[in-house]
Amino acid sequence: MRVAKDGLIEREITFTYDFRMRCDVCGQTSALSGTDYLRLDGGNGARVECDQCAGSIHFGPLSAAIRNPDDPALDDGIFNRLSWYHTSTYADWPSTAYERDTREAFSTVRARALMGDTEPYLQVQLDKAFHLGTYEAAIENMYRRMRDQGDEHSAFYLHRVRIDVPPGRVNPGFHDETDEPAADISVAELSDLGLDAVRYLNVWEASGGISLAVRPHVITSIQTIPLPGALTADDHLPTEILDVVEDLERRCQEPATPTERQDLAFSLNQELEEALIACLLPEVNLKIAHDFAQAVGTISGQRDGGFRSLARLFATHAGLLHAPEGVVDLLSAAPSRQHIGDLGTDAP
Repeated sequence: MRVAKDGLIEREITFTYDFRMRCDVCGQTSALSGTDYLRLDGGNGARVECDQCAGSIHFGPLSAAIRNPDDPALDDGIFNRLSWYHTSTYADWPSTAYERDTREAFSTVRARALMGDTEPYLQVQLDKAFHLGTYEAAIENMYRRMRDQGDEHSAFYLHRVRIDVPPGRVNPGFHDETDEPAADISVAELSDLGLDAVRYLNVWEASGGISLAVRPHVITSIQTIPLPGALTADDHLPTEILDVVEDLERRCQEPATPTERQDLAFSLNQELEEALIACLLPEVNLKIAHDFAQAVGTISGQRDGGFRSLARLFATHAGLLHAPEGVVDLLSAAPSRQHIGDLGTDAP
């Protein structure tokens, strides 16, 4: 950990982490690398041998365990001094525009046809608590939204958040999301519990880390930068990547039928993805790197050719994973916005 100039504590940021999975037989946990996660996820039925007993673990989000039992987020003595992060499509998050946009989305003909009375569903969205997490969780959440939720062309912003939770107004320990999801916890539920914040085990982003569901008023200030707009576009690709790109461009021009060309384009894109991961993200958990690569491919719409532009896009975004300290430095130098009151939420 390090203390920033503004007094906030920055935890170590790493995307090299291994997952930890809990065994249903002995209740102990075992490490699972990203490489093994990908290797065993398909043909082995997503099962891995337990390190502690003769059982096997059906690994995945519902088996995820905390990676660091001494996570600083569990220390009430420094809890309010930690930096917390959130990614959003709103530059001024938390924004009252979220309520307007959500109401518009639920008022469409399609929404009414699917749900009938949309008001109960609307209120669930508007009543959600705010979610904060580590830098890793915020970045992984953004790329999941780009990859899986149709946000590949949305502008995103990274927010660095300072909180002030009164003593006794945060749960002891953490809520285990493998038992009950915390994503939909509402402000009213927090109030009923007599809490302003709930720590929970995040099993979907930065698996095994601690995230927060909070009432809006505990957020005291926010710093914001656009992503990846705050980063310098990487127009100078490494020589080994340029060599791969030139080879792929040549092979892509070879005579082929339309079907062969489509299959070839997919194969060549896979080759480029593997080369980019090996060159630019060599230390990153391979499961995280592959999820990231899929998101970048979705952003680019890369399907047939354009290898050079895809490589540049990948290189620019990759800075968020392999050089996070520079990103945090940009954030900590950004103007600080004071946050007062209960504004509409930006649901993850």
